[in-house]
Amino acid sequence: MLLSPLRPSRRHGQRLMAIALILLLSLTLFAQAAHAAIRTIEEGPGQVLYQTRITLRDEANQRWQAIAFKRHKADDSEILGLRLVGFPGAADIDRTQPLRLVDSLGHVFTAADTSAKIFTDEAAPEPYIGQYDLGAVLADIQPAIPLELQIPVIDGEPILLLIPPPALQEWQQLPGFGTEA
Repeated sequence: MLLSPLRPSRRHGQRLMAIALILLLSLTLFAQAAHAAIRTIEEGPGQVLYQTRITLRDEANQRWQAIAFKRHKADDSEILGLRLVGFPGAADIDRTQPLRLVDSLGHVFTAADTSAKIFTDEAAPEPYIGQYDLGAVLADIQPAIPLELQIPVIDGEPILLLIPPPALQEWQQLPGFGTEA
């Protein structure tokens, strides 16, 4: 049976429908993953933590939790940070290097590692947890432009995480994000 070039076959139509369905599901999942709410937690008298979380996948399909937060302490000091949490064995983060944030226009920002502030005792955080000073760079990031985080690791190439614009917008909605810590 010959098929007319203007009339697609049934198989072709089914293939297009499957592709459209996969695309729709992918966009729906991406939109859900990109949306997170700002949480407010009163940690003690005069100390409030604001945070937003998003789960991301790196190029090896490993899941990471990105937690942007602002902690207002009782002494009126503030910390604006980004904590990145992989799963055990996901990576050994190189804490001697800053986190690189690269937007799709090629602008590069760096955030200093502050992982030593995670714990108050002598113990270091697990090697797959990193914390960075977001306060120095967040005001310069354009939330409408996708951002790539490049997590430095001890062995190998940096781990890449893509931050969608809705997550960046939430980061910039943390109360007083532009103030000095």
